[in-house]
Amino acid sequence: MTGGVRTEWLWHNKRRTALGAAVLFMLCALCGIFFLQNRAVLTAAAEPTPEERAMELELIGMINKIRVENHLLPLTETPQLAQVARAKSEQMRIDDSFSHYNPTFGDPFEMLELFGISFAAAGENLAHAHYSAAQTLADWVNSPGHRNNILNPVFENIGVGLASDRHGGWLWTALFVQNER
Repeated sequence: MTGGVRTEWLWHNKRRTALGAAVLFMLCALCGIFFLQNRAVLTAAAEPTPEERAMELELIGMINKIRVENHLLPLTETPQLAQVARAKSEQMRIDDSFSHYNPTFGDPFEMLELFGISFAAAGENLAHAHYSAAQTLADWVNSPGHRNNILNPVFENIGVGLASDRHGGWLWTALFVQNER
């Protein structure tokens, strides 16, 4: 009997190991596809058109003007944050969605970590169906949560990205980050 129990235990353990290996393989394959998809979105969103770049810079300039008027330091744009913001806007366009949570990237904090951005604090502002940086900023300034991100004194860096939506407007993403010390 002891041999039977032991044999059963070994067989069961081998089955678990084989099942575990199969599950691990599938997870690795899915993660590989997930990371390849993220890399593809990041690459596709990496180079804005001249019109898009001008609108990104216009919004950053207006945000910094408001910060300076409120006795805060201006934010520094980083290329990495801009790429992630563009990827977020592009993914919302692809998914025809509008949310701080994205099935591809997770929440904004998970998204930043996924793309290798370290931070002590972070915030995200989104806008959709807006046709200009001025319209986007006006809505953000009139929303307490969005305004808090713009005027948060701990934030040091910003990245802005946009993508055309399916309705003729723009999907805007602004990422605000305090560097990790």
